[in-house]
Amino acid sequence: MDVNEFMQQVRPAGKRSRIAPFLSEIQMLRERGFSLEQIREFLSTNGVKVSVGGLSAYLSRHGVQGYSASPVPAAPPVAPEPSEAIAQENTTPMDAREQREALAHRFISSQTQNSILKRIQEKQK
Repeated sequence: MDVNEFMQQVRPAGKRSRIAPFLSEIQMLRERGFSLEQIREFLSTNGVKVSVGGLSAYLSRHGVQGYSASPVPAAPPVAPEPSEAIAQENTTPMDAREQREALAHRFISSQTQNSILKRIQEKQK
């Protein structure tokens, strides 16, 4: 028998996870609040050696309770750079020093508790 005849007569075995036969038991354990480490111990007693990380990845891929197979949510919108935000507030162009000063004044109040800042403000008066 050559390779071509063999391939026609025998269907290749599909790759099957060692965890797959225990999926219903794993789901039941998760529903009852068992940790991944406890589930890993259960699998180990049944001859399946898997890490907690590997188990977590498998459960995530197969949509077991507590694990979502949904896509990762989109990142929140990025705030503009401080210089861009200040430039948007003012219509007159500012150089880098003026932008830094404008940004600093947004966070400086007369009620500040910072002793160094108080001394600087007193000198400026």
